[in-house]
Amino acid sequence: MSISWRPHKTTYRRKMITLQEWADYIGVSKNTVIAWMKKYKEGKYEYDPRNIYSVFNFLIYALIQKYSPTFKFFKVLTFLLQR
Repeated sequence: MSISWRPHKTTYRRKMITLQEWADYIGVSKNTVIAWMKKYKEGKYEYDPRNIYSVFNFLIYALIQKYSPTFKFFKVLTFLLQR
């Protein structure tokens, strides 16, 4: 018996996640998600809410946007503590 391998389907007909669901999941306002989405698209990235890889890429981008001020704070704090 052989198993037939097929490529994984990455695009669906329904949106995987809406803007309001993004906001709830990440813990920010819907307007913040809209602003991040605009900056993301201006950065020459494409976002397709029906493509799993596109959704994952935007999630990474959104988490970096949310936590980058914290990372900068820790870098400065680490620098000051090393003096």
